[in-house]
Amino acid sequence: MNPSRNSTVFIAAPRAVGRLQALLRDRPPPRWIYFGRDVEQFYRIRSKFFTDRAICAGELINKKAFEIRDEFMKVDTAMEVDRSNLLYQCADIAEKNPYTSDLFFHCCAYLVFHELLQTGGSLVIIVEDRQLGLHMERHAAAVGYATRRVGPVALLDHLPPFFTSAIRWADLNLRAVYRRFKFVRAFLRNRRLLKKYSGGSARDPYTPLRNLDALLITWGQENMFDTHPRESDRYFGELPRHLRARRYRVAHAAHPYPLTLQELVAPARASGELFVFPDECWGLSDVLKLAWRTLIQKWPIKAKFMLQDLDLTPLLVSEIVAERAKTRQVSAVQWWFVARFLARYGFGPRLVILPFENQPWEKAFRQGAREFLPDTRILGYMHAPYAPLWLPLSMLGRDPGDALIRGPIVAPGAAWARLLATQGFPQEQIRVGPAFRFSYLFAQKESAQRVEGTGDRSGASILVACSHSEKDTLELLHKALEALGASPGMDVVIKFHPDMGEIRGRELLTRALSLLGWDQLPRQFRVIDRPVGELLESAAVLIDMGTSVSLEALALGAHVVHVQPDLWFDMDTLGHFPEANVQARSHQDIRRAVEKLLGEELPLRDLRLRKARALLRDLFAATGAQTISHLLP
Repeated sequence: MNPSRNSTVFIAAPRAVGRLQALLRDRPPPRWIYFGRDVEQFYRIRSKFFTDRAICAGELINKKAFEIRDEFMKVDTAMEVDRSNLLYQCADIAEKNPYTSDLFFHCCAYLVFHELLQTGGSLVIIVEDRQLGLHMERHAAAVGYATRRVGPVALLDHLPPFFTSAIRWADLNLRAVYRRFKFVRAFLRNRRLLKKYSGGSARDPYTPLRNLDALLITWGQENMFDTHPRESDRYFGELPRHLRARRYRVAHAAHPYPLTLQELVAPARASGELFVFPDECWGLSDVLKLAWRTLIQKWPIKAKFMLQDLDLTPLLVSEIVAERAKTRQVSAVQWWFVARFLARYGFGPRLVILPFENQPWEKAFRQGAREFLPDTRILGYMHAPYAPLWLPLSMLGRDPGDALIRGPIVAPGAAWARLLATQGFPQEQIRVGPAFRFSYLFAQKESAQRVEGTGDRSGASILVACSHSEKDTLELLHKALEALGASPGMDVVIKFHPDMGEIRGRELLTRALSLLGWDQLPRQFRVIDRPVGELLESAAVLIDMGTSVSLEALALGAHVVHVQPDLWFDMDTLGHFPEANVQARSHQDIRRAVEKLLGEELPLRDLRLRKARALLRDLFAATGAQTISHLLP
C-alpha cells in the first residue's frame, strides 16, 4: 500500500476537535473514527463537528476482537514472568478483563487502524488514550503517511513523542505511590471501624462458630440483613436456606462492594451471624510489604508480542507501566490472607462456595486455601451468564496452572457447562447445578396483555431497560430516543437499573436529550420506577444493551432487541446464542426491528416462544435434589 502524496493521518484528542476542524476547513470532508469509551463526547463530536463519513468503531472492534481473542490470550508468553506466581495472577494483565485492562481494546483498535490505513486517503483518528495515539502516529509514519498530531495545547503538538511518553511515565509512577498511600490509609481507617464493632467478630475467642461447615463469599448488598438467619442471597439465591436445612454451620466473607465497609460492618455484627471482612485478616506490615512489592515489580519483555503479523509490543509495554499505577492487584491479594486468617484462628470450613468469575481475588483465595486449608473443598458457583468477550472465563491460550482452579466449577445450566468446556476448562471439574438466581423464570407465564400479530401498534408497550453502566445507559437512551422519538403511536417505557437509581438515571436522560438537541421527553416516552417484571407483563418488545432482564423477557414471550455499542465491546450475555434476540446498532436499525417485530404473525410467535423456552431450559437448571447435590456433598 502506497499512500498518495496528499494523504495525511490526523491523530487528535477529543478535546482538540475544535482545533482539528479549523485545520481541515479547506479540505474535503475526511473519514473519521473515534477510539474510546466516552459516548457523550463521541455524540457531541458527531453532531457538531463531523456529521459525515463516520466509521463505526464498535462494529470493527468487535469483529477484530473475535479474530484475535484466542491468540491474544497468549500475551503472557512475551513477558519474563512466572505465570503461576500469585502476584502476577492477581494483575489485570493476567486476568485479561476488558473492564479493568485496556490492553485488549488497544490491540483491537490498533489493528483496526492498521486495516484502515490499507484503504489509502486521509484519515482522522480521534483517540482518548494519548499513548495509543502516539503508537498509531508512529505506525502511520512508518507505512508512508504524513501525520499530524492535534492535542488540546498547540505547543505540545510539536514535542517529540519521547517527551510525551516521559511525562506519562512520571505521572503513572506518581499515581502508583499516591494510590498505595491512599490504600494504606483506607486500611487503617477500616481497622479502626472493625475494632469499634469488634463484639462477635471473627477474632472473638468465645464465638461458637469454630470448625465451620460452610463459608459463602459474596459481595455486600443492601438486602443482606433483611432476615435473620439469612435465607437468601443476591448471588446465591436460596442457598443459605438449603445449607441450614442440612444443619450446616454457615459463615460469610463479604466484599465491601458495592456497599462500603462502613455501611456493612454495623448490621453484619448486629445480625448475630459470622461475617469475615478482608481487612480484619491481615496486618499493617502485610499491607506495607505488599504495597512495596507491587510497586517495584518488573515484568521484562522476552519476545515480541505479535498479533496478525503486527508487532504490538509497544502496547504491551505501555500496559505494564499502567499496571503499576493501580491498586486492584493489592486488593485481590488480600484474599490470600483471608485463607490464612481462617486457618490461624480455627475457622477452617469444610466447604467454601464462591461466585465464580475467575477474577484475581478468587485466584488469591484459592492459592491461600491450597496452602493453609488443605482439607477445605473450594467450589466455584457460576452465578450468572457471561458474554463471549468476558475473557477471564476463557482458558484458551493460558498455561493450565494459570487460573489456580481447585475443586469443581458449578454452571447454572447445561448450556453454560458446554461453553466452559469449549473454553478449555477441564470437563471433569464442570458440574451442572441449580440456577438459584433465575429459578423464577420457570414460573413465568406469557402475558395476555401483549398486543402482537394484529398490525395495530396503538396498544404496544416497548420497554427500554437500562443497565448499571452509565456509559451503556447513556448510549441506550440516546439511540432509543432517536429511533422512536418520531413514533407517536408507540408507548415507550424507560426503566433505570435499581443500582443506578432514578435520580442518576434522569440525569443521564437529560444529557441524552441535550445531545439530540431536544428540550423535553417525547410524549410517547415515560419513566416508570416499578419492578421490571411488572413492566414486562405488558411489553411487546424489550430494548436493552445486555442485562438479565432479557432472560425474563424471553420467558414472558416478549421480543428482545439488543442494541450493539458504537464504540466498545459488545458484552451481551446472550451473545453465545444469537438466535435469542435481534441485533441492532443504529437508531434506524432499532426502529426497523421494532416495527417488524410488532407485526409478527401468530404462527411465528408460537414457534419463537417454543424455541425461547427450550433455550431457557438449556441455560438454567431447576432447583432440585440432584442439582443441589453438586453444591452440597
